[in-house]
Amino acid sequence: MTQSNESGSRLDRIEKLMLEMATASIRHDNEFSQVNATIDRLSEQQSQVNATIDRLSEQQSQTNATLDRLSEQQSQTNATLDRVTQRHDEELNRINATLDRVSEQQAKNAQQIEANTHQGKLNQENIQTLTASIQELRNMVSDYLEGRSQT
Repeated sequence: MTQSNESGSRLDRIEKLMLEMATASIRHDNEFSQVNATIDRLSEQQSQVNATIDRLSEQQSQTNATLDRLSEQQSQTNATLDRVTQRHDEELNRINATLDRVSEQQAKNAQQIEANTHQGKLNQENIQTLTASIQELRNMVSDYLEGRSQT
């Protein structure tokens, strides 16, 4: 019986080990399934992240294209502004030159007006002198004629 007890005891231990191995295998399979489920979830999340990255990359490309267009428009606007500024400066220079010529002409006109005014006063004095001389000559002629007619 000792051998039979030993065999029984050995069989019990084998059964127990097999049961533990089966339990461990089931636990391993469950854990492996959980790991696979986690990997699947992470893969799905990674796919969503990749899709978001692709969408953001497309938006970035569109934004860059818009920035490029705006930069080109800004360059064109700056060029136009430079041309307008140059034309404005040229026109302002022409206006200033015209104003300088007008100012010079006004100064000459003022001098001419002053000279004409002075000449007008001299002419008026000369007219008064001439008028007085004519009156004196009339008087003299009248006196002469009167003196002749009395003789």
